[in-house]
Amino acid sequence: MPRRPIWLVSLSLVTIVLASCSTNSPTSSQTPSKATSSSGSSVPAGDADDVFPRDRAVSAATFWEAHPDEAPVELTNATLLLDASGVGQAVYPIEEDSPSFVYIVVLTCDQQQEYRVSLQNEDGAELAWTSGASCGGPALGVFTSPSLTEPATQVVVDVPAETQTALVVYASDSQ
Repeated sequence: MPRRPIWLVSLSLVTIVLASCSTNSPTSSQTPSKATSSSGSSVPAGDADDVFPRDRAVSAATFWEAHPDEAPVELTNATLLLDASGVGQAVYPIEEDSPSFVYIVVLTCDQQQEYRVSLQNEDGAELAWTSGASCGGPALGVFTSPSLTEPATQVVVDVPAETQTALVVYASDSQ
């Protein structure tokens, strides 16, 4: 069976736009793909198993570095800030200085699990968040924040214990 081009898979990516919350108390809205965020919209989910299998958490950054022509257009001038893996709930510091306050977040898991990902400032206040029914497929979630009023300095991943995760965070040049 021939390998499907990533642009076909990219058409199936779940894209949720996260909104900045000036009061640090996000409001939630339900999207058609059963993902929620501090505010957002989405493209209907599709099958991404050809690229990101369900039995392991795969770094999207590693795949897109090896196949730059297959990366989503949103990453054309984006800067990779974080490429981390872990198990269960975790807090990851963003140590790189960001050229903008627009972030692209991709979380993959080794199994279908509910998840929540939060961008936070240095005081631990939530700037934007997203959650959904499964970070382990069948769709790959790509979450893009609007231009936040301050930098995110950490990302909190909330998944059940024993869930293997791969998290990548980019700074986007789009405003």
